[in-house]
Amino acid sequence: METNALSELCNAVASLLNSSRRVLFITGAGVSADSGVPTYRGVGGLGCHASDDPLFDIERELDFEVMTLDPTRAWRTFHTMERESRDAAPNDAHARLSAFCRARPGAWTLTRNVDGLHRRADTPNLIELNGNLRDLECIGCGWHESVVSFEGLEATPQCPSCGRVVRPRCSLVGEPPIEEAMLALERELKRGFDVVACVGASSNASFVADLLGETQARGTPTIEINPGESVVAHAAHMRLPVTPAVGIASVFERMKTPPPHAA
Repeated sequence: METNALSELCNAVASLLNSSRRVLFITGAGVSADSGVPTYRGVGGLGCHASDDPLFDIERELDFEVMTLDPTRAWRTFHTMERESRDAAPNDAHARLSAFCRARPGAWTLTRNVDGLHRRADTPNLIELNGNLRDLECIGCGWHESVVSFEGLEATPQCPSCGRVVRPRCSLVGEPPIEEAMLALERELKRGFDVVACVGASSNASFVADLLGETQARGTPTIEINPGESVVAHAAHMRLPVTPAVGIASVFERMKTPPPHAA
């Protein structure tokens, strides 16, 4: 049940979004969590390896140097993470964000998640900042292919063209975001946004905090929807302390007027 204060906040957020043509949604692992995808701090949307080893460190396993020096070890983790998210489906928040962006050509979704759920929800104007776990590429010749799942793949897949090792086309720990994604983001930031909404970002999403700081410096209103404390909580103009599914539903159900259509 919503409190009066939360209800008023939802009304304010809905009013702001209703009057905005250019909206940037930044989504993190919290959005995927509502689909049952395990999350892990610092590895947006990649999932959490269910290990009985108390010394297991997923950030160490997902370091780009591990992929370079010991791809078999890296692929053990990739296979596990892919299995953990294989049966997940886009949830109500994915669907509502997708519908919003279809209705407004100037609305974009920037996701840190690599599980592909926004893509499966047919989200237009989508920027997958860290890539997609199921987009595969050869480390040598540039061969690439998107797969539905890793089922049937070898333990350490090899390129059908040149025989070298294949890897997921997603940013590992220590690697920069996907170049094309950054170029798209920079292009849209130059065009400017009326509002930026951060939805379900992990608590140490420093990139998101920096981005919100930059948009605030331009005078752009910012929103956060996240049940827990995060590095962006103090920076947001309006904050809904609820899960992405609850927050998005509560806000979007209040948006009764037809949305603007200009980009």
